[in-house]
Amino acid sequence: MMSQEEVKILADYIAENALRNTHQRFDVLDVFINSEGHFSIEELHELVKKKYPKASFSSTFRAMQVIEKAGLAARISGVDGVFRFEHLYKHQNHGHLVCTQCGQIIEYDNSKIIKLQKKIAAAHHFEPIRFGAKVRGICRNCQVKR
Repeated sequence: MMSQEEVKILADYIAENALRNTHQRFDVLDVFINSEGHFSIEELHELVKKKYPKASFSSTFRAMQVIEKAGLAARISGVDGVFRFEHLYKHQNHGHLVCTQCGQIIEYDNSKIIKLQKKIAAAHHFEPIRFGAKVRGICRNCQVKR
């Protein structure tokens, strides 16, 4: 279930940026927050349509742009060139292992990498905004299939 905290964050962002306060944005947020994984906009739209049959693709896309800008979602790029959305708010920093054959995305704890990145950034008087680490390779299932 979507928490009131995420609803407030989105509502505040909409108000602060003088955007239209549409129910579609909150419908998409509801589905997104209650779904775990990494979703292309097409996959997410299919999930939204199951719960809200009248939802249009363009409304889903525009809603996710706002949800992302509000800090509730992040985009990651897959090996197929398609970007996917994942939860950002209240999710620990993590990295991704991306299979170059099947496109599977596996999350891993990258807290040690983040510590090192912070140290490097501080040495260069650089203020980091977001951390991440993506490793491309071949997942276990695809290795077995070779």
